[in-house]
Amino acid sequence: MLTSACTHAEPLKTMEMTSSLFGCNVNGIILSLDAVVTFRKKKKKKKKRKKKKKKKEKKEEEEEEKKKKKKAC
Repeated sequence: MLTSACTHAEPLKTMEMTSSLFGCNVNGIILSLDAVVTFRKKKKKKKKRKKKKKKKEKKEEEEEEKKKKKKAC
């Protein structure tokens, strides 16, 4: 019984690993791989947007400084 239980336990573990790769959870919660990929992409896009906002703010500040210099002249 012990040897047969050990041999059955190993393939079950591999099945759990493969199912988690494909997004199927043993608990019954199913997440598709596409959803995981899009979720990761969304996080990356948010970070890029923040950087773009900072760049825009810097450009606006530079433009305001240029306008002030022109007015001062």
